[in-house]
Amino acid sequence: MSPSNASPSSQSLTTTDSESSSTSSLCSDGSSELSETAQHIFSLHGKNLQPLSNSTKNPRTSTDKEDELHEIAVRELGRKVYGVPMEWATTLYRGMASDDEITKFIELEASGFDVGRNVWAGLPTDPMDFSQVREPLVKIASTIVRYFYPCPPAGIAREVVDSHQVQLMHDNGRHYSQPAIIIQAKGPSFEVPEHANGPDALGYTNVAAVIEVQIDKAKASRRKQAAQLAICCRQMFLQQPNRHFSRCLIVTEKQSSSTLTWPFGQRTGFPQSQLIPESEHSYLDELESFFYILVNIMFSFHKPRTVPKPQPLFLELWATEDASRSGDRKIGFTMDVIPTREIPAFWGRPCRTLLKEFQPVIQEILRKGMDIRYNEDTTDDEKLKAYREQSQESDRYFQRVVSAFDTAIDLLKKEGLNADEIAAIAKYPAPTFPSHSTSKLVVPSAPSSVPSSATTVGGVIIPASEKVVVDALAKDASSGSSKKRASDDEPRDNTPRKRHRIEDGSISPPSPPRLPNFVCSLTSLYF
Repeated sequence: MSPSNASPSSQSLTTTDSESSSTSSLCSDGSSELSETAQHIFSLHGKNLQPLSNSTKNPRTSTDKEDELHEIAVRELGRKVYGVPMEWATTLYRGMASDDEITKFIELEASGFDVGRNVWAGLPTDPMDFSQVREPLVKIASTIVRYFYPCPPAGIAREVVDSHQVQLMHDNGRHYSQPAIIIQAKGPSFEVPEHANGPDALGYTNVAAVIEVQIDKAKASRRKQAAQLAICCRQMFLQQPNRHFSRCLIVTEKQSSSTLTWPFGQRTGFPQSQLIPESEHSYLDELESFFYILVNIMFSFHKPRTVPKPQPLFLELWATEDASRSGDRKIGFTMDVIPTREIPAFWGRPCRTLLKEFQPVIQEILRKGMDIRYNEDTTDDEKLKAYREQSQESDRYFQRVVSAFDTAIDLLKKEGLNADEIAAIAKYPAPTFPSHSTSKLVVPSAPSSVPSSATTVGGVIIPASEKVVVDALAKDASSGSSKKRASDDEPRDNTPRKRHRIEDGSISPPSPPRLPNFVCSLTSLYF
């Protein structure tokens, strides 16, 4: 791990065949629309997608599953990999350690950095095995984290962990990976993995960053590095709902090359490109996601306490691995007439009407957003300003949706329960939900001929303990329920925060030659 020698104007991944670039930032994008500054470096193919180690194997059928796992990675990463300018990549971060702060740190004897030789004293110069690099690297990384973040906020913690023997399970429950080093996270945006043995259990649900370790004489090609990092990035994104960045770093004894820039796109599945600036993430994005969830529920579930029928074809197409196609299909569905005849009869006219009234709200949001995005007569700054102005109208959009729900609730009250619901109430105890909502649908009180502790519905006497209370959508959705969980990744304030869909570029800012690239990397990997 030598200091970075990149100049401010250099590209974070060069287009040469050399594997010795001091800092690399990989960005994948299946779209042909790329910024003029993003230059195509190489393409990924199936034959390149071999794991850097045995870490991606299934504990039961490892050999049979490797091809499947890497095929998933290449589908999501995209076939083309691009290099982005160093100065652009560094704009994705804030609060990074300054050059002066890093200089002060490495001049300390306790830092472990030999200023005279310009190397980390604990690292071997000619290691025979990656473990000879991994073990001292854990100590170096821990020292950096403790120095730059000695007193994190209450409830938040980061710890550097040697994880090369830890099986981090994937979302499908079949595969796992074993990155060399991880930064374990504790805080409101992280959770212990499912089926954990204790609060210190490790999984992709509580990993803030991944560091892969190789040795220069045996390191993988950039194609293989990209494929391996894609697996880790994908799992962090899938298992952490609030994840805005997925940070991965590859380190050898001579250099630290930085992260895969993972093109997550919007949570709603719409593709983005570097050519056109993105809007700040706002509550309108949450409202749009809510619409797609409601569509999914109403078209998939047809009766209480029964297994859902096979999904309609359009929902299956939404679930495609290709984010671009998925986004196009969602737009096409939203802008077209909703096939309400395909909605199961269980939902009734009130719910179908609700969906019809919800749809125009999302149509208006999408149309206005596309008008801003594709207006050739406006500058990037003007587009961003227009996005912000649109997001400030979120209360108006939310009020229309809440009004639609109130109307549907009133209709449901008048309609009463159908036969299936009455039978289900009689057979199963029904839960009572918290009473924080503004509207309730309560089963009518019992007539005088029935004991006061019971309720009669359709001739069936129901004990008071099983009285049904159905909470409606809270009217304060626009100010409360729509807000996403607090994230450690960004400041907590009351303004909509930017979600970078194309994120996490080079984490080593341009710096004087004597500053170790790895220190810059770790100070941004921390969160």
